[in-house]
Amino acid sequence: MTNLQSLIEDFNELQALYKLKRERLDNWKDQSQQLEQEVKRLMMSFEQYYEQWGVSGKFEDEIKEKLNNRREGIRLSVKSVNRLFRKLNPEKSLEAGYAAFIFEEGLADRLSISRWKALKEGVLQDPPLHLEKDGACKESVGDVKVDKAVGNKDAKVPAGEQEYLEFTLEQGANTVHNVIEEIILFNRGIVDELDSAIETAEKRFVTFMEKGVAPIMDGLYSGKHYAMDLTAELREAGYEQLEKVEEWLMIYNVLLSELQVLFDQFAVTLFAPAVGDIFDEYHHDPIGVVEDFNYQNEQIKEVVRYGLLYKKMIFNQNAFLIRPAQVIVVKNKVQNIIEEQRGTSDESGQ
Repeated sequence: MTNLQSLIEDFNELQALYKLKRERLDNWKDQSQQLEQEVKRLMMSFEQYYEQWGVSGKFEDEIKEKLNNRREGIRLSVKSVNRLFRKLNPEKSLEAGYAAFIFEEGLADRLSISRWKALKEGVLQDPPLHLEKDGACKESVGDVKVDKAVGNKDAKVPAGEQEYLEFTLEQGANTVHNVIEEIILFNRGIVDELDSAIETAEKRFVTFMEKGVAPIMDGLYSGKHYAMDLTAELREAGYEQLEKVEEWLMIYNVLLSELQVLFDQFAVTLFAPAVGDIFDEYHHDPIGVVEDFNYQNEQIKEVVRYGLLYKKMIFNQNAFLIRPAQVIVVKNKVQNIIEEQRGTSDESGQ
């Protein structure tokens, strides 16, 4: 393979790579706009439900106080949702390489000008250069030959044509190669800009989900657990208005379902390991250890906080763990001692 053929292949590969990167960045731009609209919808729905979910006089004072405390927590969730739009940074655009990238038509134009000058000076000979629209170069590209070096460095060029000349006579046979090399170098820089913009978009999305949306979800799940404890306590006490209390506490399920709409739209899912699963340092964040001989070492005793998983391509991965699940892990000291002693016995037996 000649050097010119290799350059043409590099040029065509960059064309395909640019299209791929351009499409990915455009998809992230569209997703960012959709996310803005979804956040606005979420803000409106949270505010609406908060206003609707008052604590009426149908409850006894003690229960009314507890539910008002719950409603205050929901108010804080509403405030957090209202701050989400600012965390999106919608004023920061995701722009890169829209107009600057040089496509096949641009290469053809530049090489046509080069050929015109070379033919005028008698440096290059036919056949002429043509580029197919589908990215394949005709054989004439590789067949361009150099017959002789330029002998007359003082050749005159009409003033009206001077601005179109993109190489000097001293470049001679290297002109075609140089033009393509310069375009490849320039286009590679544009592709690098696209990579940087894509990375910015991906980091912005992950940070928004982890630092913006996830804490709101955590607060609602915490409230839901409280609701479950309260209803269990009231049921055990035989509270007459239990059904009305349960109906009021459904606010947590309602708001969590609103968040679920956002997660579903943007391919985000909860990552919830099961009790008894084996601890995995990549997927699980251990925030405490306990002894419990009903479990083996390294088993999960409790899931404290759900993780989040993005199910589409991001950071060149088919799926990405936005944050691990927080768990309590079993560590039984007696079992550890037995295992250590067993290991010592095995070694001595050898």
